[in-house]
Amino acid sequence: MSAVRALRNRRFLRQVSPGLPASLRRHYSLDVPAALLRTRGYVGGRWVSAASVFPVLDPATGQELTQVSDCGPAEAKQAVEAAYEAFQSWKQTTAKERSVVLRRWFDLLVQNKEDLAKLITFECGKPLRESLGEVAYSASFLEWFSEEARRVYGDIVPPPAKDWRILLLKQPIGVASVITPWNFPSAMITRKVGAAVAAGCTVVVKPAEDTPLSALALAELAEQAGLPPGVFNVVPCSREKTPAVGRVLCTDPLVAKVSFTGSTATGKVLLKMAADTVKRVSMELGGHAPFIVFDSADVDSAVGGAMVSKFRNSGQTCVCSNRFLVQSGIYDRFVDKLGRAMDAELRLGHGSEPGTTQGPLINTRAAEKVVHQISDAVARGAKVLRGGSRLDGSFMEPTLLADVTTDMLCMKEETFGPLVPVIRFETEEEAVGVANAANVGLAGENVWFLTASSAEPELGQEHEDPVPVQHHHETSEGPERLQRHLNLLVLGSSETIWLVELRVLTDTRWDQSAQSELLTQLEAQVLQGLQQMLQIFYQSVAESIISSAIICWGSSIRARGLKRLNSLIKKAGSGSVLVLFWGRLWNLWR
Repeated sequence: MSAVRALRNRRFLRQVSPGLPASLRRHYSLDVPAALLRTRGYVGGRWVSAASVFPVLDPATGQELTQVSDCGPAEAKQAVEAAYEAFQSWKQTTAKERSVVLRRWFDLLVQNKEDLAKLITFECGKPLRESLGEVAYSASFLEWFSEEARRVYGDIVPPPAKDWRILLLKQPIGVASVITPWNFPSAMITRKVGAAVAAGCTVVVKPAEDTPLSALALAELAEQAGLPPGVFNVVPCSREKTPAVGRVLCTDPLVAKVSFTGSTATGKVLLKMAADTVKRVSMELGGHAPFIVFDSADVDSAVGGAMVSKFRNSGQTCVCSNRFLVQSGIYDRFVDKLGRAMDAELRLGHGSEPGTTQGPLINTRAAEKVVHQISDAVARGAKVLRGGSRLDGSFMEPTLLADVTTDMLCMKEETFGPLVPVIRFETEEEAVGVANAANVGLAGENVWFLTASSAEPELGQEHEDPVPVQHHHETSEGPERLQRHLNLLVLGSSETIWLVELRVLTDTRWDQSAQSELLTQLEAQVLQGLQQMLQIFYQSVAESIISSAIICWGSSIRARGLKRLNSLIKKAGSGSVLVLFWGRLWNLWR
């Protein structure tokens, strides 16, 4: 490093984080009530120990906060079994009963928000102000689902015959495995678990190895709220045991649903494991969001948006902007003002310090990844305008890069750190091409411009003067796409879609002679057009036709009905789809 560069780095540290070296030498104490600082797993309403423990570290100092039970496959299996047993009674509770428990859980989170925020700050590293925001965010999911639990409505479908009545009911699917990330150690749990519990499911949570304390504190508050034993289970484990525990949670036959938030690479592994037992799966994987600024934008507003979008949790969120695309007409002005804003607003330090805005990255591996991206960019011609260096532990200087090109690593893979690579573009078509040159979702896309002609299509109104527009759009595999495919009610979260399944009940009033006629008609329908029906109608419609025949037959002709329907399935040659229908309906009928 040159003397000039070293001098600039020292000046940057004085501007951004006066006292950072001293803060790293201080001893910070996690002061929360013992009831919330749980260190054992939570299975079937009991706090359970494991054969070994693993340390939980403060990422800002590297100091050990505590040691937590290192649960393995045996404990994970016990948790699944406990959840399955609890499901048999929890699914019978009324929507109101589930709503009341969730509301009490929400109230307890609000009452303990300061202590919960401390846990997040010490195990995750984010500033205390952001941690308080996460607790409020976390609690809001419980509040939302406590209200939506009462609104899992069914439906009545117009029947194809006047003597039929088709009712659609939604019922909980069973045990849900929930695998959560470290960057939102509380909110990612309540978002998934709140939906599951509201629907009548039970859950097993495997929190990230870096941040198990928030999950265990949530379990303590869930117990205080009156959540029955086994409905909510937590199995913390070390990085070494994570693959074995994850395998149990994704392959056990008692698990009906897997929900995961994390990296794309890990998501692919979990999907393969869940496929063997054809589980329902929800994946929130990596993102690579662009931040696009056109010449017509108000530069000050765009810079303000960039600061919020990039530096929350030191750039460690799945919707953080990773690629900054700025049109050439304002490129230099934007980069200059963004650098000044970074100097003025960002303060590195321990998250518990009042003035801190930028905490550490979660661990040294995360810091090394950012350093690697910076080194690659510099080697390919990028200029470091601010920061660029790794500090003590896992702290990274907030870094601004100019003259970035699309062949650089930071433009190809998610960063998860305080790095702002700014690339220049000339035309809208060029910007769109660069923005879409990613094999992951574009959640958190931001587009900044200021023109009357551009604003009108977005706002649906005419304006005499130009109107600033900041467009935020999420294009991940979200509830809208699933809703079109499944025709299910969305209760505010894509998680809920897969936590209930349709049950079709039909009420028929036919005499004995009508039964033979129905069977003949059914056989003709299946053989002539079942494949077309499956393409045109949703599964529930096809299922309702088959279930009508089953219920109509009644117990007196059950054996004959089974034999004929099995024959129809073989003749139709429709494979696993019909077999799946038949298996589900037989379970209902018997």
